[in-house]
Amino acid sequence: MGKIVVNIVGDSIVNGNSFSKIESDKILFNNFGVNGEMSSNVLYRIDSLLDCDLLVLFYGLNDFLNGMSVDYVVENTEKILQKSKSKVLLCIPQMVNTKELRFIFNPEGINRKLEKLYDEYIKLNFNNFKILNFYYLLKEVELFDGIHPNEKTHEDMKKVFLEFLEVNYGFYK
Repeated sequence: MGKIVVNIVGDSIVNGNSFSKIESDKILFNNFGVNGEMSSNVLYRIDSLLDCDLLVLFYGLNDFLNGMSVDYVVENTEKILQKSKSKVLLCIPQMVNTKELRFIFNPEGINRKLEKLYDEYIKLNFNNFKILNFYYLLKEVELFDGIHPNEKTHEDMKKVFLEFLEVNYGFYK
């Protein structure tokens, strides 16, 4: 039997340490993280990424930083879910640091959108997905620029991710 194929698609956080440095004898983790990626970019390139056992989607922060609505992200996600024949794991990103971003963005608004994203995802009428809510699970995050996790938070995210895979899909260890 071949390895289980997990395609992880998303933004710079996926492209960073959380998901890119996972090794396993049983699972092939493919990292398709792209800096600046928004849900619309993922939708545009998703057809080439669907050949897998589990499709992991991690996006939303760049959408919200660029003023897009929760509905916009959910609509793009629905289109991806319609295309996918594999299991899908929707990830809600971690919160942003409100103190560091106060003068650049509206960090409270971004965090509210992340909370609402979960509420909208659970309403989706598809049976091929689960949700991993980093926003809820990681309340103590260290971010080097207010958005991107530092090495410790990347390790925390990786641990939560792998535990989720084992509990919900019966694989990793």
